[in-house]
Parts: sequence; structure tokens; C-alpha cells
Amino acid sequence: MGVIGVLLVLLLIGGFVLGKRRHDQELPPPRPDEQPVGPDHRSHEEKRDVHGDDHFPQDGRALSPYELGEHGNEPIRHEDDDKRD
Repeated sequence: MGVIGVLLVLLLIGGFVLGKRRHDQELPPPRPDEQPVGPDHRSHEEKRDVHGDDHFPQDGRALSPYELGEHGNEPIRHEDDDKRD
């Protein structure tokens, strides 16, 4: 049992040493002056709400299940979905 314990400790120490060597070979993190510059304008598109005209109440209260109507279980259809008969 002692020999197995010593081999296990040597294996763990060897793994640590190899990991440290690999970490030392990696490139350092970029300096602040090497960071990419963001765009001058917004780069995202505004898309309409796929959920339709459903809105939360203006007073901040939560909707009850019976106030949700028929919208609870129907899938959201996208305009580019194929129409089925």
C-alpha cells in the first residue's frame, strides 16, 4: 500500500508540473491598449416582438392563469415558417 501511495503522489506532482509548464507557454492576456475597439454605432437590429400584442399590466402586478387567455400553450409562429394545410 505504501508503494501505491507514493506512486499516486508522484503522479499528482507530475501532473501539476506539466500543467504549470503548459500554462507558462500560453500567450499572456492582452493589455488594455491591445483590446478591440467597439463600433461607433449600434450594431444590432430591432425586431418586432414575436409574442404579438401581449403586454404586462402597467401597474406591475402579475397576471393570473385565467387572465392569460388562449396564449399559454400555442407555439410561436414565425413569418418564414412553412404554412401547412
